[in-house]
Amino acid sequence: MTDTLPLNNEPSKKTPVKNIALFSLGSRTFNYYQQQLEQLIQTCKSELSQNACTLSVSLIPCDFDSINALLPDQFEQLKPRLSAELAKIAVHDSKVMVFPNITLHETIDLLAKNTNNLDKIVHPVTETLRFLQKQKINKIIVFSSLYGMNADYLHKHFIKGNIKVSSPSETDQQFIDYLRQQVYASTETQEEVEQFNALIQEYQQNAIVLLACTELSIANNIHSSRVIDMAEVQMLSAIQECSIS
Repeated sequence: MTDTLPLNNEPSKKTPVKNIALFSLGSRTFNYYQQQLEQLIQTCKSELSQNACTLSVSLIPCDFDSINALLPDQFEQLKPRLSAELAKIAVHDSKVMVFPNITLHETIDLLAKNTNNLDKIVHPVTETLRFLQKQKINKIIVFSSLYGMNADYLHKHFIKGNIKVSSPSETDQQFIDYLRQQVYASTETQEEVEQFNALIQEYQQNAIVLLACTELSIANNIHSSRVIDMAEVQMLSAIQECSIS
């Protein structure tokens, strides 16, 4: 993905520090988000005026094992656990919150509207829909977990935004989900990663490929305007939100 989200460049008299709260959800995906956020913050600094705010990342511990055991769709058990994690942010002075797990946001959407800090969450699906509409993209192929490629959750959001959604073939879905699990366990081979990137190259010929799973973002080596990384959109949106107010 080559397009970036615009940042606010208006100067201010002070340079306040604004924090992005990053929840620790899975060691590899968490480390990926942390590294990418820090790199994006450095990249975006050149686009900000000299007196713009300073951005930092606050790391929030989280009991991911108990949450992960209930993913993707044991919602009634997930909701109280997630509400408890959200309550932790009350002790941190953070502008926005980032969860480095795309699937978890389906549960977030089901939480009560008065849940602590719900309005601080940078939602990857909502932000990606906004990005696609701004770029006038109306057709995508979703690469995600097997659940994400077949459940209604992602599809219904994009269809409501007048974006046509399709998925890879069943055989390719099986391999994509297999690679996702390999990346999560840090056991993927170079050949598997190359095969995955070859699939991206193949499918991007017909539509924009949307990576909607952090493990797939980690494995992706194709950087073009025809490949959109939902995690990157989420992180850039968090930086933008901190910079505009």
